[in-house]
Amino acid sequence: MELLATPPIGTEAFPMFYREAVITYSREVITEHLTRMTCESLSIKDTKITLYTINEFLKRWQTQGDPKSLQKMYVNEVYIPAITPVNDIVRGLNAASWEASGKPNIHKTGQDCTKGWAIRQNGAGEKWATVLIEDFGKGKSFSFLVWD
Repeated sequence: MELLATPPIGTEAFPMFYREAVITYSREVITEHLTRMTCESLSIKDTKITLYTINEFLKRWQTQGDPKSLQKMYVNEVYIPAITPVNDIVRGLNAASWEASGKPNIHKTGQDCTKGWAIRQNGAGEKWATVLIEDFGKGKSFSFLVWD
């Protein structure tokens, strides 16, 4: 199911109680929006999202485990200022190259993870995730894939 709607002004109603959600042509998405999601799969298209927002989301996922149900997230265009190194996406995170993680190279979605970073959630369960930034048109795309 694809829900095409503008998120409400406040974040109170923003969490989506669907298994899969697609956000298209929205206002800027902030960290609070991402951490309150309840879906397993999130795709963000043609929506302003910054490298800083994604970094803050990853920090919360790694330290607090939110959102708990998210298994994969794709963003088709991430705003990265020209002077910002792409690896700033993992700044302040306990992250390593994917090869150093010892995990398989191909995620269950078919995505090749070899050019990404590995991050591990702190605490019980210690889930792993792949973080990828790849060329997309004139910009960059972002993938976040959780491993079982």
